[in-house]
Parts: sequence; C-alpha cells; structure tokens
Amino acid sequence: MAFPLRGPDAAARRRRRAARAVRTGVAPMAVLTLLAAGAAVTGTGPFSSSDPQTQQVARILGDGTVMAADEQLVIDGRGHGHGRGMGQWGAYGYAADHGWGHEQILAHYYGGTELAQADTDQISVRLTALDGRVLEAVSDGPMTVAGQHVEPGTAVTMTPTGAGAQVELRDGCGGEPVWSGETDDPWLRPAPDAEPQPIRLCPGAADPDPGEGVTGTTYRGELGVALADDGQARTVNRLGLEDYLRGAVPTESPASWGDSGGEAALRAQAVAARSYALTQQRYPYADICDTQACQVYGGVDHEDLRTDAAIADTAGQVLMRDGQIVTAEYTASTGGRSAGGDFPAVADEGDARSPNHRWTDRRTAGQIGEAFGVGDLISIEIVESDGPAEPAPEPEPEPEPEPEPAPEQEPEFMQVADTADTADAPEDEESAAEAGAPADAADAPEADPGRIRTLRVTGTDGVREVTGDEARRILRLKSDWFTVG
Repeated sequence: MAFPLRGPDAAARRRRRAARAVRTGVAPMAVLTLLAAGAAVTGTGPFSSSDPQTQQVARILGDGTVMAADEQLVIDGRGHGHGRGMGQWGAYGYAADHGWGHEQILAHYYGGTELAQADTDQISVRLTALDGRVLEAVSDGPMTVAGQHVEPGTAVTMTPTGAGAQVELRDGCGGEPVWSGETDDPWLRPAPDAEPQPIRLCPGAADPDPGEGVTGTTYRGELGVALADDGQARTVNRLGLEDYLRGAVPTESPASWGDSGGEAALRAQAVAARSYALTQQRYPYADICDTQACQVYGGVDHEDLRTDAAIADTAGQVLMRDGQIVTAEYTASTGGRSAGGDFPAVADEGDARSPNHRWTDRRTAGQIGEAFGVGDLISIEIVESDGPAEPAPEPEPEPEPEPEPAPEQEPEFMQVADTADTADAPEDEESAAEAGAPADAADAPEADPGRIRTLRVTGTDGVREVTGDEARRILRLKSDWFTVG
C-alpha cells in the first residue's frame, strides 16, 4: 500500500522513480508508505507476507533520493488510543444519538460476552504519585494504626520496612511528633466504632505531576505501605470495589455526558471498568494501579453524582465469557472501527461524535528521520496492516432536536491505556495546500490500509522496522491508524 509523495521536490522525485520503474519493470508506486500495527481484525483480511501487495510494497525501498529535511509530510489519522474493545466516544454517540441502552452498547463492542452478576469485595490500588515517598495522611474522623487510636486531625506518617512499617503520629500535618513505633500491620484505617471518613494526604505528600494519571488527595477505605521488588516505597489504597469505581468511572468518561443523553454510556463505562478491575493482579502488594497503564483512578476528589448513579444502576454487573470475567479493555475513540483482538472488530458509527474521529498532524522529513534514528529520511513503507478499511457510515440525522453537544476537545484523562502523547508539529500554508490538492495523477488518493502492523523506515544511516504501536509512540501520534502524504 502506497501513498503519494508531496512537497517542493516531489515532482522531480516522481519523474526519477517512474523512469527507474520503466527500466526495472516495476509499476510506479510512491516511496512513502506508512503501516500500522494492531490486533488482527475479525472479518477483514489482513495484509500478510503471502499477500502479493504486501510483497510488492516490501520490495520498493525507494530510489535512494534523500528527502529535504524541511519537507512537510501530512499525517491523516483516525481515533485515539489502541482501538480495542469499547470506544468511549462511540458509546456516547450510540447513547445520545441512537438511543441505545448500556446493554446494547456492551453487546456491540464486546461480542461473545454476556452480562452477569459478580461478587464485588475489595480492591487494592497502587497510588503511583506516592511511589518512593513516605505516606503522610490525616482524616476528619478517628483512625487506627499500629494498635494506636488516632484522633481526628492527628497526622500519621508511615515508612515501609521489610517487616512492616515505621509509624509516627504528629500534631497535624507538619506538626511535632507525639508518638512513634513499628508495626507488622502497615495499614491506616478508619476507626471501627465510628462513621468512616475519607483519609486525606498531607500537602506535598504526593508527586504534583501525576504523569498518566490524575491528581488525587483524598481516598475512601484504607491506606497502607509496602516495599516493591526494587526496594522502593509504595502506597496502596484498599477499599470496596464499588467505592473504587466512584473514583475511576468519572476519570475515564466525562460525567457531563449524563446531562446530554449519555447516561447509558456512563453505565456501560461502569460495567467495563468493573470487569477490567476484577481481572487485574498486577503486583504482589496491589491489584491495579491508578494511571492509564491500568485504569485511571482519582479517589474522592473526582467523584460525581452522575457517575455515582451509573455505578449504582449497574451494581455488580460484569461481562463474562465461558464463565469467566473478561478483561474489558476500552479506548477513547476507535476512529469508526474497533481494532479487534479479544473481541470482534465492529463498525463504530457512534464514534462520529469524537473530536478525534479523524485528525491531521504534520511532521517534517527531518523530524521523522531523527525520531527513528535513521539519519536523513529516504522512505517509509507499510510492510503489513490489518487490511483496507471502509469508513463507517455516518449516523442518520435524528428528527428530534439535537442534544447538547459534547465538549469539542477530548478530555486528557480518557482511558487509552497505552496511548502516546501528541505533539504540535510545524505547519506552513504551502504544505497544507499541497495536502488538499494533488499535483498530478500520481498523487491520487489510495485506499486506506487500516491500522498499521509493521512499519519500515529507511534513511541514510540505516533501516528500522517497528510495529504500528511503536511507530505512533515514536511519532507521538494519537493512534496506529494513519497514513502519510
């Protein structure tokens, strides 16, 4: 699969390449071809090493002409995230524009599963913003730790040891010590004889930059400490699963969707998040983490009555297959078709709501060559993709008045599990004009190859072959479904 070359030197390169093709008997094809790596898509024939088109693309490495470092290359893409399982924006679109309930949404994205009830006990969550730090916390209610009764307002510090923790009680956050000791039960709990109150981190206790998570300061349940295999301190929040979801669902799907026809999308998110959480056993000391590497969780600070209602309405509901709870992955935006994998790939008309249904980015040839470490860029080739993709049909217009529109920008906290950061790239009017107006027949649009599986980048310093997911991370793109022109 090939895409047209554009840019100030493109015409000359096309003429040289066409002449070489006549001499060698190879049909002219664009040197610049991009691939996407992803899970196989059910019902769509993937390009493979046995596919003649794949073999032809793999043979054409370019004519050896080095692209100008400042040549602008336009990247057209679809979706945001890995594309597997439920599309969160698609769920919102199906709920708000098509009137689907959460059962229909879940059945669409998670083919081969069924809704069931599960026992939901406790879950333990690694609070990554406290990695390598001493736990310092306080509560408005009484607590217990190391056999000591802790009055409201008394701060507790805990440092993990091999046998438990070193504990210190202070007269408020930053106050004078009033007691210290050791314990083999390194958990700070609400007092059993009083109404439980959330536990609050002292100011400055957590890393102010949560990375792929969100900033949380207050947590239900218990806080404990442990040592990781590398000897670094870890802080863990242990609480009931339904309380955990109150701090997870609104960090994954905007609670505001509940005000614009998206209540069913929030209920679907609650079921998916509950199912995902119950399948996780990430660490010896905790089941799951609180970032996009697992599932984003922000504690009490991020709870919302609208998502609380969605969680209560679906209490205990999970997705099961063959009697087992499934790892219900989800993604911010599928771009119009899910990626397959554990669940069949499906068209996603609801994703038309997504601000990243289709997107455009730019990179220079110099930026791409540098990013892949191949020197000056010569060619980019699709070695394998998940197959030509027809765009999903747009939803039929509803006769009723449109619901309140969704936010135009996708919230940064939406789950994409392994999404890459995006970056602004230089633009200029000439390259934008060229992207919209092919210069000649050689620039005619090619069929969309789908998500990239393997990409090969050739430069003056060598060749690098990567998966589509690696390519999107290296180029800091929103998904592995993209083309370059």
